[in-house]
Amino acid sequence: MTIREFVQYCRDVSNKDENGNGFDIDQFNVQIKVVNVEKFQSYWKLAEDMAAAQKEALSAIIFRLQELSDFIEPIYDLTLVSEVGPVYSFRFAAFPSDYRYFMGMIIDDKPADLRPYTEINKFRRGLLNGDPDGRPLVFEGPGMFEFIPNDVKGATLTYLRIPKTPYYDWCLDSNDNEVFMPVGSYVQWNPSLKVFCLFDENGSLMVTSVSRDDFSKLSTYTSKTQELEWEDTMHVHMANAVLEKLGVNLRSPEIVQWTEHQEK
Repeated sequence: MTIREFVQYCRDVSNKDENGNGFDIDQFNVQIKVVNVEKFQSYWKLAEDMAAAQKEALSAIIFRLQELSDFIEPIYDLTLVSEVGPVYSFRFAAFPSDYRYFMGMIIDDKPADLRPYTEINKFRRGLLNGDPDGRPLVFEGPGMFEFIPNDVKGATLTYLRIPKTPYYDWCLDSNDNEVFMPVGSYVQWNPSLKVFCLFDENGSLMVTSVSRDDFSKLSTYTSKTQELEWEDTMHVHMANAVLEKLGVNLRSPEIVQWTEHQEK
């Protein structure tokens, strides 16, 4: 489902709730964020349990577990930074903003060895500047990677990322009807018409007059809509999880009958 279809499904189900538990979009966006995190964490825990039970590296399990392997970022060029200290020069790079787990790294065209950060000081002191086979070393510190040797020129990271947070963005038309704002769409003030106009990602006009409290005549508002990244087979389960958090009784006879009819 697209995020628009996902929201419509949730609305269709909630409208059948005998207690009349509807929801607004702000509530939906809060709860889909929670469900998205919980879904990822459940598969992360599964991978950890499988790695422990099978005595395998966690990275090997992640590669095999499709629910997580879909979120492996294969090639990410790190921005390297140098810092000169009184005794030692440091070479490091910040984590990507969506970083979750190290899966591999190439430093100056050589595969790097990941070492515990607790070992960094002995390498800094120059007791050992790399492995005997000459492979570069990377240490995963708090929010950053540090490199040995400290003059590396480039580093490409493979990592497990956190899935993007789904989001449904919207505005109102001149009749106060909700208008969905697709990915890449944007709102600009039209000084001639004296209205805000909604355009799609290609710049084509979608709606002539739209409104929302946070729109500004001085700047362009770009839609924050984000589609779900999970496989379609998980969407109904995730939608039901959102509905439960919104207080909808999925076991009510009306909803059970409606969902059974939809599945036929």
